Amino acid sequence: MKTRSKRILAAGLLTTAALTLAACSRSSVPVAVILPLTGQYATYGVAIEKGIKLAYEELKEEKELAVKIDGFKVRDTKSELDRVVLWTEKEIDGGAIAIIGGVTTAEAKAMIPIVDKKGVLLLSPSASSPELSGISKNFFRVWPSDQTEATKLAQSAYGELGAKTLVVVAGEDPYSKGAEAVFKAAYQAAGGQILETIEYPASSRDLSGVAVRVTELQPHGVFVADYADGAARFIGDLRNRQFAGRILTTSAFATSAAVERLGQNAQGVILAQAAFDVNSTDEDIKTFVGSFKTAYGEVPDIYAAYGYDAMRALSHAAQGRQITSADLIGGLRSDAFKSYEGITGPISFDDKGDVMKTPRLYTIGADLKPVLLDPSTLPPVPPPAPPAAPADSAGG
Repeated sequence: MKTRSKRILAAGLLTTAALTLAACSRSSVPVAVILPLTGQYATYGVAIEKGIKLAYEELKEEKELAVKIDGFKVRDTKSELDRVVLWTEKEIDGGAIAIIGGVTTAEAKAMIPIVDKKGVLLLSPSASSPELSGISKNFFRVWPSDQTEATKLAQSAYGELGAKTLVVVAGEDPYSKGAEAVFKAAYQAAGGQILETIEYPASSRDLSGVAVRVTELQPHGVFVADYADGAARFIGDLRNRQFAGRILTTSAFATSAAVERLGQNAQGVILAQAAFDVNSTDEDIKTFVGSFKTAYGEVPDIYAAYGYDAMRALSHAAQGRQITSADLIGGLRSDAFKSYEGITGPISFDDKGDVMKTPRLYTIGADLKPVLLDPSTLPPVPPPAPPAAPADSAGG
């Protein structure tokens, strides 16, 4: 991608001295990619894999790069934690000094003790639980923490979205519970009233009873903390009951598969996420979207974009450095890296390994793509529920 290569050069990472240093060391980075390509979380892994592979093919052609990413195989975790551990250990023992993986919070947590023991970099394209912040000096993520996303959504829910009462619905898994806790704290701090919190096992297939309970409570809105599959099933049940309130959820919902499965029932769902606009006029984003369509015959979703940025960020961190995991980590933390611009926005990391980005409000539009939300276009929130009728004590 020519425009992006110019940005790398402008950052000053490919000076003559840097090229000399790289020439005296290894010229390629052995990388492993470990993703859920089948199983419960495949919708994320498949999209991320496409973005990673597209970035890799582009990087191979960028002749001015002194350090290249080695060819790699993508290892399928099948959404099973024992396979996450297996592939992480095998790939590191096979020579990998950096891993792109840890797609879900649970997978990242399973990988971190291994990369800590081996001293290997783990760069996650999508794990977002607040509990991962600062968990390891070897762990970085290009996706913002739910601390920022859920806080933004909660404050907006009470303020500009006008939802003064909410029901919170969440799956019982680390990611969902992390997002739930942050959202509730921020929403209540803003002045909002949570009428009820409903949690359900992550394996639950039938959430119609939860939808019935939410509609009985008649809140101004509902916040759904779950991965795409569970969120989509619940939102579908809620729409089928003609729920009139705001439907808020996490950025995990914004997968092409989940939105397309819901169809028009997805329209109007609100979420907070870091910016990625497939219709942007930015030349790099236009090039990425066009290349992705050519390669895969489809429009990229935000997960493909973050997979792409993870691979390119790793390549960027490697330029002008000795090729060790410690040097790659130093590259990600360097002042020079802070000028890096990804297609998902500027990428720089704080001392906890979290990317520093400000999320914005989006809604699913008529074309079933996330679009920036203008709160003034929303219908009014539903009126509060009428008080319950007093019990008949007259007898019969």
